[in-house]
Amino acid sequence: MKIPELFQKFLAVEKRYNLFENYNDEIPLWSLLRMQIWWTRIVVKKLGLNPPQKEFNKLNKKTKLLNSMQLLKGSMLYNPFIGLGKYDFLFLGTARRKKVSEYFYDIYTDYLIQTLGNYNCLTISRSFNGYHYRPVITKNLKYLDYVNILTFVKSKTRRKNTRILSQIENILKIFSNDFKIKWDSSEAERLYYEKVFNFLEYQRVFEKILPKIKPKIIFEIVHYNSLCIALNTVADKMNIPTVELQHGMINKYHIGYNYSNLESNKDYLFLPKYIFLFGKFWKDANFLPISKQKQIVTGFPYLEIEKENLKHISKKDGQIIFISQKLIGERLAKIAYELAQKISSNYKIIYKLHPAEYFDWKEKYPFLRYCKNLEVADENYDKSLYQLFAESNFQVGVFSTALFEGLTFNLITLVVNLQGSEYMRDLIKSNLVFLVNNDEEILEKIKNCRNKININRISKIIWQDNAINNMKSAIESILENNKLIHAK
Repeated sequence: MKIPELFQKFLAVEKRYNLFENYNDEIPLWSLLRMQIWWTRIVVKKLGLNPPQKEFNKLNKKTKLLNSMQLLKGSMLYNPFIGLGKYDFLFLGTARRKKVSEYFYDIYTDYLIQTLGNYNCLTISRSFNGYHYRPVITKNLKYLDYVNILTFVKSKTRRKNTRILSQIENILKIFSNDFKIKWDSSEAERLYYEKVFNFLEYQRVFEKILPKIKPKIIFEIVHYNSLCIALNTVADKMNIPTVELQHGMINKYHIGYNYSNLESNKDYLFLPKYIFLFGKFWKDANFLPISKQKQIVTGFPYLEIEKENLKHISKKDGQIIFISQKLIGERLAKIAYELAQKISSNYKIIYKLHPAEYFDWKEKYPFLRYCKNLEVADENYDKSLYQLFAESNFQVGVFSTALFEGLTFNLITLVVNLQGSEYMRDLIKSNLVFLVNNDEEILEKIKNCRNKININRISKIIWQDNAINNMKSAIESILENNKLIHAK
């Protein structure tokens, strides 16, 4: 069974058992569990993909100790409960940051914050496995370290809510029967602490913080994680508009953006009220129950700025970049290795690892370490992903959002027919990217398909220009709309 069939079956089960309604009293339980059960449980188990692992568990003891010390430091110096005042906007930032020049940026929020000089902005973020990126460009930054430490301690000392645990067990039983999956005996308890317990603690945090901040708008990323769901439920009660900033791929097979079993154009407390999208393509691709008027096409400032900064870079004839992903990395790496054995020295392959692969790629893909015509781009590589896009001619991958980013750098795109390639189906059908099955077909396409598609046309649909101004206009519109609502 492939992803489309598995996905449709998942939605059918969700609808048959009315999971949104039957498990949505004071806690939006199904919303909290949905992504975890679909992606890290069903997809991994049924399709035999590499399960995602928490990166903290793969760190060495010294790094874990140093990061734990940073957590303690962050809980004192950047405690979200200390020194709070009124802010116009609250940003819930990402844990992972990217170095741009001498600073580490939250690429989804910082470029927007920098242009909102007339407004007072606060960013609250989780640390990355206990690590604090330094120096950061973000002003007024608080970390959730204190909250996370306290939540961990409480999880070891507080009694479980047996009613909720029983509900989780019932949901797991439903999917066990319909998908013929055997769950580990501790699965329900693990989901309870990973999703529900964290949600309840985050909810308490925002119930204390939001009345002090009194933001006019809240911006978030990844609305379907427990942190954002908690924030949305509290903001909904306080009538504070919430806006999701698109962070990655959206399509009908992405469970976080397909709510086809919910009524359209209806407010749900666990969802944001608005979403800012990279381009028109993504507005047409989602099944969010957010009205189309509140799905606003703005663009992606980071991509737009970086592309402008790199426009002086010339293409290197014959350079091919592979975009790896954790779930399909081993299979894609083997294809890259086989291709490297067959191409001439006129070609060069850059195998760009996903950050989740940095820790153990030498053990999992040892054949890449001394492979001719191939370089591995890991955390020590001296060029950014966008630099590699700017100088390459071809990109090869499966379903990474980076493939869409590569299109705006005029890369001819080859999608390998592995699990997840279904996410690229619309582009494949339009002959804007090419589906390939193995290294031989990649080699054939590289030799024969140069400059035969209008990449610029699809790039304009995926990525809206003038992102910052579009965002600022949308924000002013939301503020005005909110004034009218409160005036009634």
